[in-house]
Amino acid sequence: MRRLSLVIALAVLITLGVTAIAGAVPWPAGARRVAVPVTRVAGPDRFSTAVAIAQRTYPAWSGVTHVIVASGEDRASADPLTAASLCWAYDAPILLMRATSTPASTRAALAAIVSANTTVTVHVVGGSGSVPPARVAELKALVGSRGVVEQPWKTGDRYTLAVGIATRVRRVATETSRTAPPAVFIANGESRDKFWDALAASAVSRSKGIPILLTAANTVPAATQAALASAPATRVVVGGTGTVSLAVYGRVRGTSRWSGPDRYGTATAIAASAERAGWADSSRFGVAVAMPDAVTGAGLVGRDGGVLLLSGRERLAKPTWWLLSDPATAPQRGYLLGGAGSATPALLAELNGAPAMPTLGTNTPSSASGSTARIAGSVGGNTTLVKLVVNGTVKATKSLLPWATFDFGTIAVPAGGAKITIIAENPDGATASCSRTVNLKVFVVCIDPGHQTHADSTPEPIGPGSTVTKPSVSSGATGVSTRIPEYKTTLLIAMNLKRRLEAAGIKVIMTRTTNDVNISNAERAMVANKAGADLFVRVHCDGSTSSSVTGISTLYPASNQWTAPISASSKSAAVTMQKALIAKTGAVNRGAIQRSDLSGFNWAKVPSVLVEAGFLSNPAEDRLLATTAYQDKVAEGMAQGVKAYLNTKRP
Repeated sequence: MRRLSLVIALAVLITLGVTAIAGAVPWPAGARRVAVPVTRVAGPDRFSTAVAIAQRTYPAWSGVTHVIVASGEDRASADPLTAASLCWAYDAPILLMRATSTPASTRAALAAIVSANTTVTVHVVGGSGSVPPARVAELKALVGSRGVVEQPWKTGDRYTLAVGIATRVRRVATETSRTAPPAVFIANGESRDKFWDALAASAVSRSKGIPILLTAANTVPAATQAALASAPATRVVVGGTGTVSLAVYGRVRGTSRWSGPDRYGTATAIAASAERAGWADSSRFGVAVAMPDAVTGAGLVGRDGGVLLLSGRERLAKPTWWLLSDPATAPQRGYLLGGAGSATPALLAELNGAPAMPTLGTNTPSSASGSTARIAGSVGGNTTLVKLVVNGTVKATKSLLPWATFDFGTIAVPAGGAKITIIAENPDGATASCSRTVNLKVFVVCIDPGHQTHADSTPEPIGPGSTVTKPSVSSGATGVSTRIPEYKTTLLIAMNLKRRLEAAGIKVIMTRTTNDVNISNAERAMVANKAGADLFVRVHCDGSTSSSVTGISTLYPASNQWTAPISASSKSAAVTMQKALIAKTGAVNRGAIQRSDLSGFNWAKVPSVLVEAGFLSNPAEDRLLATTAYQDKVAEGMAQGVKAYLNTKRP
């Protein structure tokens, strides 16, 4: 028996390229790969794809005396879900319909089938809501006197339909002296997102005539329960406990469960288990991405005695790759079911031996907030080497095994941005690639050194349109010991902060760079607004009537009629900066404090904070603030806080 290892699938997708390369080296000893002759079977849409699959199954339509017709629309996708065993019973293809019209490809196929055969019986699966009387009339007109059209299951729900199909299959098998294994598949039929398990079993159902009955995850519908009273003793539940609970497994008297961690793992588990049971041969397979293609493709694969596997659209799901790369599977031939819109050229190339398309992880942003960006991601199957290419130049290579992760660390991002390309290679001489352009996101911080040489007592509104006013700007406090005015200290700290932020690739706008200016608090906020600053940082020193009070605080705007849009983000910045400042300076932590009375906040339209760097009214702290060493600590703490806050704003 062939063996199977089940692993959780990884999937992410970007852009792709698949090319041939020269200079291949031998595959590492024991390395696994998928390289199978795979043919794409597809049409321009799901209806044409169904026809193409049917034609591949029945060349020249020879011997087709029965046709299954069902809705191909998403809203009625439950109708053909359990029809695979009916295809076995009648040795018939499935064609798809629209409720509003019979697709041209379906009409042409049915006309050709009628022309190539003496008589044709069309079995419509689904009720009048899915295939209305007008469509049935069109089908009758197409087959004319050489055929019959029946719609035997016009009423009832999907569970009743599944039972009706199972009953018909048993009857036809008896009438034609055909024998199916004494078994039944039981799968979830509640909603479209849960249909995949039944679809994965449908190729085996088509191959052996094993019916598929439907259940809910936590209850057994009455129709299904009644049918199980006379069903065979072998009852295979397909899908995990999330789709068919342990309680339901017990109620349906399940004898085995074929499942994996996801739809891809369940499909490979069904393939392996069916092969062990002698019901399928996984060396012959079909791979489907889209549900309509899986529905109709099961007929082609099942008639060949093969298995239906599932995959993501850009690269093989890991369980699928693992099965097909297993030497014990020894795949001989396969089909990729569906067009390039659902199953990309990269997926076909991978089945034929090319590396899977690599992926860049979410930690490689499309916009870098500093001058560097981290380049990391993962590869899929058939890969032994990855190359990092930046703006067309190979920067690094790494050897690895299939389904490994890679991390090239950080790279410098130039002002014009960088096109990052990851090329996956293998010794067979093929490549696959993904690309992402990383643009340099330059954060803007506006720094306002508080106060100025001369106060301006001209009243200005405390906020736009306010009748409450305050003096435009004051000259600030004066050091109780050093006699250094606040406006000088704040400018020194602000310029120190500017240098540190610019060194980190952050654009800095200053409201002032000299002391002898006249800029009101509202005007300072407007500088930040005009710059579209990501953060407005106001630098101040504190004062108190008590000379014993010390410490650092960071203020932020309370939410009011002016600041509501920026209050939350301002608080986040204030909390982050306060933490960094205290960690760097060791000062008394006076916390992050909200204020609603500051003009510099109320006029701001960007996130804003005000750092009170220490008390000039305290002799010791005044002298400390006058030293370059302590100003460095304050500036560095502020810089760390600013960068930490901006990091939370990365795209």
